Amino acid sequence: IKKLYTEAEENVEDYSGVVFLNIFFYNIEDVGEDGHVCEVELKRKLEQRRQKKRRMEKKMMWKRSKRRIIMMMMTKREDEKKQGKEEENEEARRREEVEIMLRRK
Repeated sequence: IKKLYTEAEENVEDYSGVVFLNIFFYNIEDVGEDGHVCEVELKRKLEQRRQKKRRMEKKMMWKRSKRRIIMMMMTKREDEKKQGKEEENEEARRREEVEIMLRRK
């Protein structure tokens, strides 16, 4: 069914075996007496489906990029914290060294 449906999407003009699929997937009530689905309606439904797919893809891309940005910000903050701690440790070491030097004198 999937294969037939994909073919139906690609060749809207070719109605062989497409009628059932259109009715099955879209529940189109506008079926003519000869069993053919209105071509305009079919094209409209297919276009709606493609647009929905595109919107979902864009949404997912945005979510991924947003997640990536958040992760970068988090790692940047962690790096800054580590750097800050290292600087504090260095300052503490220097103070201790200075105190030791003063005690010796």
